[in-house]
Amino acid sequence: MPPTYPAFFIGGPPHSGKSIFSYRLSQLLRHLRVPHYLLRAAPDGEGDWTRESEQALARALRDKRSYETRFAERVARVLASRPQPFLVDVGGKITREQELIATHCTHAILVSNNRKDLQAWHDFARCMGLQVVGHFHSRLDATDTRLGTGDPFEAILNLREKQPVEAETVLAEFAQRLAEIIGLSVEEMRDVHFNTLPDPSARILDVERFASRWEPSMLPRFLEEEVLPYCEGDTLAIYGRAPNWVYAAVAAVAPSLAWQFDATLGWLPTLQLSIGHDHAHNPIEWTHAVEDGWQWLRARPKPPFIARNEMNTITLPALEPLSLVLEGKMPHWFYIGAARAYASHVPRLAIFQAQRSGLVVEISGQQPGCVHTLRHPFAQV
Repeated sequence: MPPTYPAFFIGGPPHSGKSIFSYRLSQLLRHLRVPHYLLRAAPDGEGDWTRESEQALARALRDKRSYETRFAERVARVLASRPQPFLVDVGGKITREQELIATHCTHAILVSNNRKDLQAWHDFARCMGLQVVGHFHSRLDATDTRLGTGDPFEAILNLREKQPVEAETVLAEFAQRLAEIIGLSVEEMRDVHFNTLPDPSARILDVERFASRWEPSMLPRFLEEEVLPYCEGDTLAIYGRAPNWVYAAVAAVAPSLAWQFDATLGWLPTLQLSIGHDHAHNPIEWTHAVEDGWQWLRARPKPPFIARNEMNTITLPALEPLSLVLEGKMPHWFYIGAARAYASHVPRLAIFQAQRSGLVVEISGQQPGCVHTLRHPFAQV
């Protein structure tokens, strides 16, 4: 059985600012080099990308779904075997689905814009056996202020906007407390993960050691120095935080890429996706468009959360031999499988990344790393 890493259930009523709170807290933990993954355990279409994109684009691309028991059950299965500490950003109502998720958490952080609802969530956390480590009162007209010095940590936060890490004060103090509870550094967590790679002889491409913050211009040198010299004789495994186009680029040029570390599932064998016409059993639905000489393919999961046993049932649609942009709020394992399948079928393959104003990064063709200025056919912004 894997170690039981902490999982912090971030709960509170709707419109209290939990998503921006979770984002700010995650950024602080990254700054402190504390290993964790921020799991958006509500099918509201939000993620880090919605905080890091132009807001008009984020609104156009957001894919909000209804809360289903099936979704909560799948989230609970991921939590039950989590490969690292988690922050778990949940929905705004106390329901049976929240109970399923809370069952696999260890601590609670409560964020509320009124004391009455905060008490209800505190009672819920206590009933679920969660140790409450933080009470946060969300105010749009206040200054971040610590309340008292005891446990649990209590403070007023203005959650109207995200703040740079350097400007944080009160929340930075709380992040330090979480760091103490987690008790691991990024380096120690990396060693644990490397030691659990199913093929210990594989060469690990640690993308974070190459670049802590990626830009498309870095891609050619990365492929030339770190991937291409080893893509024939060595079995490769890819690890670390990087944009979707980095993972896809490695898959497109390296047939020996056999393993990928997924932040929620641990080590996965890389997908071998087929191209065909099986739509009945496909857990993904597709949208296709052609504009200015490029074809776009959007992937959208039919269930909000694709289960591990459904990955190999994905069938990619057959396309014309035109330059292709892959787009969709999908995990890296999908982009690995799709890039590997399509790279030899199209003259140029690119990946859309929503952060900032949106990037279309070529990963396979004559100019890997080239950023193309293309009109997004699915986002009318």
